[in-house]
Amino acid sequence: WNECQEDNGRCDHQCVNTVGSYFCECNQGFSLDTDKHSCTSDGCDQFQVPDNALVNNNKCTDIKGHIDVGTVCVISCQDGFMLAGYPTVSCLINGTWSRHSATCKDINECTKDNGRCAHRCINTEGSYLCECNQGYTLEIDGHSCS
Repeated sequence: WNECQEDNGRCDHQCVNTVGSYFCECNQGFSLDTDKHSCTSDGCDQFQVPDNALVNNNKCTDIKGHIDVGTVCVISCQDGFMLAGYPTVSCLINGTWSRHSATCKDINECTKDNGRCAHRCINTEGSYLCECNQGYTLEIDGHSCS
């Protein structure tokens, strides 16, 4: 008699038939529960923090192992960058993250009031700088030209 033929032996994942009995096994990344039939996710892989981003929860980037199911990570951007996309992701029971996370896009500071530069504003990744026209010198305030 093969117990695995009927309802997969009530196993969440794999049923392994043996002589006179059977046992359940779980897929990689899952562990067998104490009921010996159910499989629970070991959690999510380390969360990949987007470039120029910060995460509110150190548990999201724990490199020692899997991230616990239910862990919520909130993404924010470093100064000079703005958030594009969903700022919140969570580790789902199936061991995957809830969605692709947000990204941090460069803010072009030169588009608003020429970055407060007297002459030219040059946008850079995460910041900006002012330049003066030929014959002028940039003042110590970084914005004025004389």
